Amino acid sequence: MTVEEMLKDKSIEVILNLTIPQSHYSVSKKVLNAGKHVYSEKPLATYFEKGKELIALAKKKKLYLSLIHI
Repeated sequence: MTVEEMLKDKSIEVILNLTIPQSHYSVSKKVLNAGKHVYSEKPLATYFEKGKELIALAKKKKLYLSLIHI
């Protein structure tokens, strides 16, 4: 299933983001904008300001944004 297919699937509520670190921000942002919770591998983003942006977006949309360390 592609990311776009997962984002459109209303039965999916949480996405586990295990993409390469350079993609964490863009994928997590798409997921949050689709109204889904994100469980992401570290780092949240490669730039601090982008990470803060994701946190603000999750708060605004009342979604969970969580990190795991693998």
